[in-house]
Amino acid sequence: MRSFYELLYQITPIFLNNGIASNINGSILPIMALLNPSAYNILFSGGSGTFNMDSYFGIFQPASGGSLVAQQIAEYPFANLNVAANAIVRSPLEVSLIMVTPMKTQYAWAVKNATMTALKSALDTHNNMGGTYTVFTPAYTYYNMVMLNLVDMSNPQIVTPQNTWKWDFRKPLISQQDLVFAENNLYAKITGGVQTSAEWTSALTALGLPASTLNQAAGAGGTAPLAPPVNIGGTNPTILL
Repeated sequence: MRSFYELLYQITPIFLNNGIASNINGSILPIMALLNPSAYNILFSGGSGTFNMDSYFGIFQPASGGSLVAQQIAEYPFANLNVAANAIVRSPLEVSLIMVTPMKTQYAWAVKNATMTALKSALDTHNNMGGTYTVFTPAYTYYNMVMLNLVDMSNPQIVTPQNTWKWDFRKPLISQQDLVFAENNLYAKITGGVQTSAEWTSALTALGLPASTLNQAAGAGGTAPLAPPVNIGGTNPTILL
């Protein structure tokens, strides 16, 4: 069981969907096929032989900063906390993985150059074909991700050059279902052109106070006055406060 989790989360946590995997059964290709072809052949293609997890080309781990919930809220003042809580928009989820390449095998320098060159070519083709990614982490599985970056972030204290790589992914909001979920109550009404109630736009409710018959619809095009007329000074004309 320990080997299964090591394999999924540390050795091959990235799966390519469609793109260059379109002709494969299930349209899924584990990243192991690009980084460790011989191990992939043994595990997934019925090849013969044995493998050692300590000899894999790259070891993965999640980078800090990955998002499970991402939202944005408007910057203008709100009538009250309830309105503020309903004026949020969902943002795309992002996750990053760190790949360490220890170069422990024989002819490591030549193997690294050949492997990374083939990896770049495969990823470029996959991305150009509109392929997506599934990213497995111990806390959450991210589906329908697109790749943003694959960049060198090596530790300068390690002698081996280009020893650490960062994979960045993002899940864009592209489907109608994502759009519905991204907008919550207030924004959905604004987008749909639904008339909002006077409790959201009147003077008193703008201060967080309950609506009354005196301010109903005031400030939203209504005809009700904000305050009753008051006569000041006996014979002076009536002045509206």
